[in-house]
This record gives sequence, C-alpha cells and structure tokens, in this order.
Amino acid sequence: MIFLTDGTPTEGELLPEKILEAALKANTSQSRIFVMGVGHDVNVHLLEKLAEATEGGSEFVELEEEIDGKIASMYDRLAY
Repeated sequence: MIFLTDGTPTEGELLPEKILEAALKANTSQSRIFVMGVGHDVNVHLLEKLAEATEGGSEFVELEEEIDGKIASMYDRLAY
C-alpha cells in the first residue's frame, strides 16, 4: 500500500498514536505500507512509525524538490 500524504490528521481521530494503533489493527492482510510525505509540515514521526511497523518504507519530499526522483526511488524499492 502506498500513501502520498502530509500525515497531518485533520478529521476524525487526531492523535497520531491512536491513528497508528488503528491502522495496524485494520491491516489484517499484513500489507507493507510505503509512505511518501510531501511538504514542509509533514508528520514524519507518524509516517515513519507506520512504514517501520509494517516493514514498508518512507520517502519525504520538500515542496522545492523535484518529486520525480523520489518517486523513482520508491518504485525501485517496490520493484526489488
């Protein structure tokens, strides 16, 4: 599973620890979760914990950066 997000909760559950707990509980297929955080105000802690707990991966992109290279890097990891 791939999430492209800033990881900032804005609706529903807002506590990162509760979000992580709920996401892991809902992941009954034990899917790996890969996250790509975009922007300056990324919840790095939440996204890295989510990726780490599912043996996925994470990439982070600043708004000034070219996103193409980051996407290619993530694709390479997924293809491997």
